[in-house]
Amino acid sequence: SGNRSDYYGSGGGVSAQSNSGRLTLTNNTFKDNYVYGLGGGGAFVNSAYGTITLTNNTFSGNRADFYNNPYGYAYGGGAYVFLSTMGAADIYNNIFYDNFTNTVGNSGEDLYIYSNGDPNDTIETPVNLFNNDLGLNANLVTAMSEDLVVTDIDKYSQGNNIQADCLLTPDFHLQAGSLCIDAGNNSALFLPGTDFEGEPRIMNGVVDIGADEFLVCLDNDSDGYGNPGDASCPNGSATDCNDSDASINPGAPDSICNGVDNDCDGTPDD
Repeated sequence: SGNRSDYYGSGGGVSAQSNSGRLTLTNNTFKDNYVYGLGGGGAFVNSAYGTITLTNNTFSGNRADFYNNPYGYAYGGGAYVFLSTMGAADIYNNIFYDNFTNTVGNSGEDLYIYSNGDPNDTIETPVNLFNNDLGLNANLVTAMSEDLVVTDIDKYSQGNNIQADCLLTPDFHLQAGSLCIDAGNNSALFLPGTDFEGEPRIMNGVVDIGADEFLVCLDNDSDGYGNPGDASCPNGSATDCNDSDASINPGAPDSICNGVDNDCDGTPDD
């Protein structure tokens, strides 16, 4: 967060390139990054002959500005994906929201994908865009709009994307009621087992969109304490050491001499 690339720059938060193979960004957060140059306020990713995969990242509040650069334009305030020859892009479960460029018109403020790198237009570049959150001014059908641009849509596929404020906290967490909760795709390539903080990635059967997985209280014995512990549980974030017995939890008395750690403090009968 808060990075900057000046003059002729690309990729305020990160700039990554791979000639072949797979270039993957997973579980990253990009916020308040800035680029003076070609574009990619949050990230600029480039592949000539390989596949770019973006899975469960969050891009918010990033900016691409053409001021004082020789191009006269800047694209992709959130992310700029550059398929320079015959690459491909798989983009699943990401938040691209509230990013900005100062280029008027169809600048892909949230996401710009340059997908016609073959000058003879004889090689099509597949672009798969599924289960992402983009700005309200993204035209997902034509992919030529203020918030989303895909320059060649001959092999462009999209579906199950949403356009909504995902109710992010300043530290990238989803809040209750967010439309990004349980709205991702469990079949996304390179879906991580945990979120950006190392917490379980799928909490309610369906993965969330973005870098954060909204935690829900897993309380099997209905005593108000979860395992793992979480602030969403009625009795707070302490972990229930035996979630199959409602008489054993962090709030239970432990005065009975039964050899059991009833209050989950690690010491039986204290």
